Amino acid sequence: MKSLKEPGLAAGAAKVDISPELGVQIAGDIGRRRPCTALKEPIYARALALESGGQRFCVLTLDVLAIDNPWSDEIRRRVQAAFGLPAGSLLVHVLQNHAAPSIGDHFCREECRLIPDSERWLRGGDPGYNEPAMAGAVEAV
Repeated sequence: MKSLKEPGLAAGAAKVDISPELGVQIAGDIGRRRPCTALKEPIYARALALESGGQRFCVLTLDVLAIDNPWSDEIRRRVQAAFGLPAGSLLVHVLQNHAAPSIGDHFCREECRLIPDSERWLRGGDPGYNEPAMAGAVEAV
């Protein structure tokens, strides 16, 4: 994200494929193991970056079911480190796509010991998806 020195409005947009690998848990269905078995359409991280008068703002939209706060905060930290965009200048938005994974766990956090490791998918996320989705989100910005 480059800085605009002249008056006016600058805008940029990008999208990055964040489709899951086969086998990643698809969210949006309570209490059922649902690994990805095929990809019918890609899912994306889309970013719209705006700058005017030295002020920058970015809207990041993710085609996933959900993202938990620790992971959206981590996106903001990584974007700030990479581009100098203050955390409060990045809006992270998800589409609530029930045919996609989640980023992080939206049912039960790691601290919760009610779910055995053998049933990890009941937490609502898939740890194998978090990092690739994060990398795609930051790349889109």
